Amino acid sequence: MLILDTNVISAAMVPEKHPVVAAWLATVPAFYTTSITVMEVVKGVLPMAEGKKRDTLIAAADAVFAPLLQADRILTFDYSAAYCYAQLMLKRPKPTAGEVIDAQIAAIAVAHNATVVTQNVKDFAGRGVSVFDPSTGTQH
Repeated sequence: MLILDTNVISAAMVPEKHPVVAAWLATVPAFYTTSITVMEVVKGVLPMAEGKKRDTLIAAADAVFAPLLQADRILTFDYSAAYCYAQLMLKRPKPTAGEVIDAQIAAIAVAHNATVVTQNVKDFAGRGVSVFDPSTGTQH
């Protein structure tokens, strides 16, 4: 199971700016994302000034998320993920906001025995989760 991190979903929203990631995504028959990633994307787009750019990004987000939602491929931060998160955070007693979000995504992946697909490999280092970088084609 492959879980796309926020930066890969963002690349899917604007594939012309991320041709390597877009090309890799075109070869993957099925993938998942998380409710945490949905929150991050929406949180990034909604505060933008009203206009064409914001409207385009909202439409792009909807185009990426709608099929995943319909196919039940947006994984939530449930009991199992919460338990995994608590275990992961034992080593980080004072996490930053970014660490919390990345750890929540990692915990969802651990709970589902899945691989996180991200270009930000360092954000998931030491979290006990398999990571794949689509921009380099490397497994970590």
